[in-house]
Amino acid sequence: MTAGPRRVFVAGATGFVGKALVPLRTYMEARAEAAAAIVAAGLAVTILRSWYVLGPGRRWPLALVPVYRALEALPATRETARRLGLVTLDAMVAALAAAVEDPPAAGARIVDVPAIRAAVGRECDGSSPTSPG
Repeated sequence: MTAGPRRVFVAGATGFVGKALVPLRTYMEARAEAAAAIVAAGLAVTILRSWYVLGPGRRWPLALVPVYRALEALPATRETARRLGLVTLDAMVAALAAAVEDPPAAGARIVDVPAIRAAVGRECDGSSPTSPG
């Protein structure tokens, strides 16, 4: 008998509200199914749900920060804007390190964009994380 994994870490895109392009929607559905299967297996798992990670050569979405801020200010779009927010490479690495250093004893821990950003204590534009509104 072989022992299975003791801990699992999954990093992937969040769900998308609205009509995503078919390949993107298919990818996201597959990721959601995989995460559900891991959780159903009863493994101790940390799932990091990032949307877009800003890294070297991948900074163009910073132009969208004013749009994100406007959407976060509106109650009807606040949750989606936060869930689909941008995260820095530093924040993602810090969240991954925290997941490895402090795994859940059992069950699933879901780490969303606001929690990933909190891992370094700042937003992608360098400001402090906004408080829930």
